[in-house]
Amino acid sequence: MASLIRKRSNLEWVSISIPCSALALALSLFFRDAAAKRAVPAIFLLALVAVAYLFGRLASLLAAIAAVLIFAVFLFEPYGSLTVDKAWDRVELLCFAAFALVMIYFPRKSQH
Repeated sequence: MASLIRKRSNLEWVSISIPCSALALALSLFFRDAAAKRAVPAIFLLALVAVAYLFGRLASLLAAIAAVLIFAVFLFEPYGSLTVDKAWDRVELLCFAAFALVMIYFPRKSQH
């Protein structure tokens, strides 16, 4: 019996990670000075779970890498640099990256 699973192209993975990157940027800029700044990476994890479930691991991995870079540049001080000054912000960014990798590599939906 022929497999009905279709392979995704590289262009499709990139086209999924671009809206995710835009979401990470919008969240970073909108909540930069708000009290909810600490919740932005956790909120974005929900989007990564959905991308991993619907579009696969590679698309969500690309989105997670882009989100880590975007959060470092636009969410944490000093803005506009990959340098993260505060130790707590660095811990938060590393925890986000670790949780993102764990969420990405959870088993996908059944392909029956």
